[in-house]
Amino acid sequence: MGGHGHGKYPPLLIDPAIEKWSHMRDNTEHFFRFTPRTVRYSLLFAVAIPLTIGYIYAKDADRYSFLGARQGDQVRREKPWDRHII
Repeated sequence: MGGHGHGKYPPLLIDPAIEKWSHMRDNTEHFFRFTPRTVRYSLLFAVAIPLTIGYIYAKDADRYSFLGARQGDQVRREKPWDRHII
């Protein structure tokens, strides 16, 4: 049992395309080059997404106050333009 081929059949059929892909994936640091596409993705994930999340946080940071709030208390802070004065 286990590991050795039986007769003329090998224990595992090796696909050269899969082996080549696996080698490239394991050694990415040797084959990576900055191209316009990789620069675009790098800027997207390293700059654009964090800036978007930071902008959303900064915009909504003072909207809610949970400090000292008890159950049933209103946690949303009212801004002058949110009040409806009749």
